[in-house]
Amino acid sequence: MRRRAPIAILFVAGLAAAATPLETYTTDSVSVALPKGWKVTENVTNASFFIARQNANRDAPTMFVTVQLTGNTSNEDQLLDTAEHAASELRVTKRTAMPGGGHELLGDGLAGTIKVRIGAIAIASGGASVLGVLVAKPLDFDRLGGLALVEHTLASVKSTK
Repeated sequence: MRRRAPIAILFVAGLAAAATPLETYTTDSVSVALPKGWKVTENVTNASFFIARQNANRDAPTMFVTVQLTGNTSNEDQLLDTAEHAASELRVTKRTAMPGGGHELLGDGLAGTIKVRIGAIAIASGGASVLGVLVAKPLDFDRLGGLALVEHTLASVKSTK
């Protein structure tokens, strides 16, 4: 019998419609819905780590998702601190607790010489954690759905064990 990871339940209420269609990717321990048609790579050790890129261009929108079902010792602020490393010269415009649980971050910075916007959501509860990060040029970020895309992706996380 499949059971939901406890962290996925936090986002059930209040989701807006996703601007970007998603498709599910499954490992031995977890499934997650990522943008449809994007190239997805994964690394599964003590946590599942997914990287989804819209295309092979180095300036293409990219999403990172890390899922740790057990053994997490980081709080949500510490997880967001790691997301801040996705860009240099990051100017954080929003870093707040979310209603119902989790913390979100929004900021603008540079990936190399390219201006990017970063949106991240971190949830940590009961030894489990998820972190989703979307990095894209500002216009692409908004077109893809921004933080709502990250929220929908994290809401899709399920344990497959």
